[in-house]
Amino acid sequence: MNFLQRSISNKLLFVVLIIYFLLSLVVTGIQYLVEFNHTRNLVAGELASLEPTFFKSLSTAVWQYDDGQIVAIARSIFDLPMVTGIEIKNINGKVMTAFGDGLDQSKAGLFVHEFTLTNVFRGEVTEIGMVKLFSGSKVVNDRVKFGFLLTGLAWLIKTSVLLFLFQWAFRVYLGRPMTWITEHVCNFRAGEYDKRLEVSRSDELGILADSFNKMIERLGNSQLMLEEANRTLEQKVIDRTAQLEQAKLAAESATRAKSCFLANMSHEIRTPMNGVLGMITLLLDTRLTDEQRKYTQIAHNSASSLLSIINDILDFSKIEAEKLDLETVDFDLNSLLEDFTSTMVLKACEKGIELVCDCDPVVPSLVRGDPSRLLQVLTNLTANAIKFTNSGSVIIQILRESQNDQAVVLRFLVHDTGIGIPKDKIHLLFNKFTQIDESNTRQYGGTGLGLSISQQLVRLMGGEIGFESPSFLSGPYASNPGSSFWFTITLALQKERIDAVVGPMLAGYRVLIIDKSSLNRMVLRRRLEFWGMKVTEADEFFCASKFLQHAIIAENPFQLILIDQQTVAKHAGEFKTLIHSDEKLVDAYKVLMVSPFSQYSSEFGNLPRLVAIDKPLRASDLLKKLQMMQNNEFLGNHDLIPGASSSRTAVARNMFSNYNSRVLIVEDNITNQMVARGMLEGLGIRTNVAANGEEAVRLLELMDFDLVFMDIQMPVMDGFTATTLIRAKNSAVRHHDIAIIAMTANAMQGDRENCIRAGMNDYVSKPIMPDVIVEKLKKWLPLKVRPLE
Repeated sequence: MNFLQRSISNKLLFVVLIIYFLLSLVVTGIQYLVEFNHTRNLVAGELASLEPTFFKSLSTAVWQYDDGQIVAIARSIFDLPMVTGIEIKNINGKVMTAFGDGLDQSKAGLFVHEFTLTNVFRGEVTEIGMVKLFSGSKVVNDRVKFGFLLTGLAWLIKTSVLLFLFQWAFRVYLGRPMTWITEHVCNFRAGEYDKRLEVSRSDELGILADSFNKMIERLGNSQLMLEEANRTLEQKVIDRTAQLEQAKLAAESATRAKSCFLANMSHEIRTPMNGVLGMITLLLDTRLTDEQRKYTQIAHNSASSLLSIINDILDFSKIEAEKLDLETVDFDLNSLLEDFTSTMVLKACEKGIELVCDCDPVVPSLVRGDPSRLLQVLTNLTANAIKFTNSGSVIIQILRESQNDQAVVLRFLVHDTGIGIPKDKIHLLFNKFTQIDESNTRQYGGTGLGLSISQQLVRLMGGEIGFESPSFLSGPYASNPGSSFWFTITLALQKERIDAVVGPMLAGYRVLIIDKSSLNRMVLRRRLEFWGMKVTEADEFFCASKFLQHAIIAENPFQLILIDQQTVAKHAGEFKTLIHSDEKLVDAYKVLMVSPFSQYSSEFGNLPRLVAIDKPLRASDLLKKLQMMQNNEFLGNHDLIPGASSSRTAVARNMFSNYNSRVLIVEDNITNQMVARGMLEGLGIRTNVAANGEEAVRLLELMDFDLVFMDIQMPVMDGFTATTLIRAKNSAVRHHDIAIIAMTANAMQGDRENCIRAGMNDYVSKPIMPDVIVEKLKKWLPLKVRPLE
């Protein structure tokens, strides 16, 4: 046990003994010094008293040069107890005899008594020699040590007696009371507030015991008050819990009412919207005058804008309710970007601005994530960029920030040359229901939800979104004014992926790009050089003709020529003549790039080895065209005219006319029946219509169908009940495993899951679009039918 762990009485006893020991040591030391000096003086006096005793005999012996006598006298003096050394010298300083320590006067503790030897002759005193008597501390210590032995024995006896007395006193008057108080405190248990310490003392221990008793009393009072407060608090908690439960029930009821209201509003709005958009889409596919087509197109655009606002409001309500979930599926990023760009470029061309999608070739194409939400963010940012840009260009750039074996981090940049954003408004960009220009005279409309929804979606996908001033941009877009929005997301890589790799067939090809747009040339160059081609650029016809002629002279002709129709349109005849002027130019592969809404020039159709392709170029389409040319698959001039640029609808007529298929449309709204039937029959598919679920089940019992488009909310029998009866093995339906696609105006959280849970195979929300219908037919129809022979 160390010192700190000992009892207070032992600690006090130890401290007292230490102090007593130190004081005794000091006093003993002082006594020793006093006794030592006194004894030393006595020895010195005794040493001096030897001078008169031996002076005469030593003087006579030295005068007579009687060495024997000198030695005898010196020996007798040295034998005295107070003498430790003797030295006798003649008048010349020669040592006549010496004994003991007198020869080494440097030893510590020695002291000397000197006297001179003289001789009296005829009354004259003559010095004849010198005598030194030595003594030391040893002589003194020998005399005082016995006294100190007695003193030490007496100190030891006194110390033992005091130790016993101190220990007894501390134990009786301090140790026992403190031990008793300590045991009482240690044995105190909660609730024993009636115990008291009875100590009849007025010293510090009495004060300590009295303070402890008062503390116990205060604790008892506090415990009573605490118990009363707990009882009061418990009652308040019970009352508050009841109130919160009521508030929770009211909030849940309000949430259900809100969700029900949103679902009903979604259904009630989307149902007529499906009729409006569907009928307009069908109308656009009919023969119309230019003025009728213009008015119809304006109506279609307005209805699409209204649908976009409805979708923003519904997405916002899902985000606010924290019920917006992401799906994770495999998809092709390059295909998604190409489809997206093909759709957005039409809006850009309507405003006369250039849209370029610049995807770094090193970005992996086969990834996993939520393509629909990624497309929604891209659409929001790009649509804003097009809306606020009156001239110039909109650039979409996709870069790879980092990548490992499991995932890739991508950075998307949407940059425009539009009106820009004031510095004092940048902090408002991602606020809900906020417009940069909130005046009554603002030029651009909108709900102010697009950027807020995009921010939430990007965060759900594990990324960030922000605005970047163009002055801080790097690369080829740094000099363009306007605005720049960016966001990052993390996408998983498909486990078993085989990214498209261009074979060695294109490596080393010499390519000439003829395009007045530097942005288009830059994107094409990056893609072609990634494929291993050697690229040369020309921004107008005359520059291109020089490159072509110089390459022929150098006997290193171009093997592929990419021609922008608008750049060469004014010189089509000259370009045609130049191509026919040399056999090597005739043999070169030529790709004509046609912008949306541009008039195709028939003069290019007479050029040999020529194919046409829509702008913006899709990498997959360009590869197919190049492979087709290498295989000499030139099918005729009618294949040169791009089909995608001639119409806003991407659905070709009679696409499924070679399939012996029949589809059942289950829809209670007559207008929506006409829309769905018109779209499907326009694709070459035979259809039947049922007004409710009961009619649908009856038709499926009587006839064979390959696919069912099933509405959800219908009178008599809803879509869920009808699906359950169709899937039931004991029902009279001919094919229980027929593919059923939900076709509903409900677009709230969980609607898709409810449809799948009910036994449906897929889900489309109203208003239905032709391209969505085609996608679902491609997915489900080939599994059930085969083409007609």
